Amino acid sequence: MSDKGTPVHFTYFISGVYFLAPEEKDLYQPPRAPKGESKIGYSENADFVRLRIEQVMAAISEGHEIASHANGHFDGLKWSYEDWLQELKSFDSLVHNQLGAKSGLSLPVGLPKGFRAPELAINPSAYRALSELGYKYDVSRLGFMDSEPYKIYGDIWEFPLPTIYFGRLHQPVLAMDYSIFERQTQVKNVAKRGTELWQTLYDETLKAYLDYFNHNYSGSRAPVYMSNHFALWNDGVYWQVMKDFASTVCGKSEVKCVSYGELAEILPTSSVLK
Repeated sequence: MSDKGTPVHFTYFISGVYFLAPEEKDLYQPPRAPKGESKIGYSENADFVRLRIEQVMAAISEGHEIASHANGHFDGLKWSYEDWLQELKSFDSLVHNQLGAKSGLSLPVGLPKGFRAPELAINPSAYRALSELGYKYDVSRLGFMDSEPYKIYGDIWEFPLPTIYFGRLHQPVLAMDYSIFERQTQVKNVAKRGTELWQTLYDETLKAYLDYFNHNYSGSRAPVYMSNHFALWNDGVYWQVMKDFASTVCGKSEVKCVSYGELAEILPTSSVLK
């Protein structure tokens, strides 16, 4: 909820391998790689798998959306249609069938609607596979602050991640906490809450987000897209910024803080977002 009591819905892009315990890794066969290989590892153990599934179910119950970030975080830029189909079907199997059955919980039928490619590495073969499997949108391409959604491969909405600007030098950066983390402190956790450095990082990031929002709110009215890992980098500064940003803008007149899936449903009929 925002500070005005307005619902705020997120889309959580999850990786299938995080729902496998290490001893189960051979259940995952990535394209063009040995069975059980993953660039991001697996879950810590079986107990963590159950906790993650419980968190997924809790998020869904709160109105948030679960979408796919594939599995092993491989660069699929050179993958074929068959490779992408294999990876996407593996996600369904890992998250829905095998893990849902083991935990005693089952995810709602129809998940996921959306996709973000690891490393934002997407190609035409991926769109063909996404379309065949009934995905509604992708968020793997880059855009500008006032980029509008557009259809790609016939029936898939593309929501491009924009470049925004921050700091005294008006530096360009993706509207993603990791990209700002990299630009501000070179992916090093050097800031501590309560220090001048932490406050500087906070002020720069929040101002960049608000400038982006105000640019679109007072101008083109294009949707505002942001990506956040909910990680405690630099002592939680980017997570705090996201919460404070949402509290500030959600609830404003003609603003809806929705998941990507909800946006995909709004677009065909909304006169506000056209």
